[in-house]
Amino acid sequence: MDLSASQPDAIALTFARHLVAGDFAAAHQMLTAHLRNTISLEQLQTAYEQMIAIGQELPDQVEVISVLTEWLERQEADWGWVYVAIASSHFAEGVAVVVTTEEDQGMIREITWGRP
Repeated sequence: MDLSASQPDAIALTFARHLVAGDFAAAHQMLTAHLRNTISLEQLQTAYEQMIAIGQELPDQVEVISVLTEWLERQEADWGWVYVAIASSHFAEGVAVVVTTEEDQGMIREITWGRP
């Protein structure tokens, strides 16, 4: 992924769209090496499915709500903190991610599940 062609919000949105589409392998590949070693593909899928279990239908709306480039826990290589809403007409949840740079690529370093 060429950083000049990407932004943290686009990376976070792509990650969330992979989750909603059920493409957990693609979402898992967007994680940093450390996070991929910490969270298995199955754990990623389970965390997402638990988050949306409250809904009576599958989510069909994915939208970036907030982007921060400065925050208290920011690390040197971090590029942005992004909150992406994942919703349907009956429920709203979301995922907050930290996008960092790893080997000149924008990758997900941290995931927080659910609404803030």
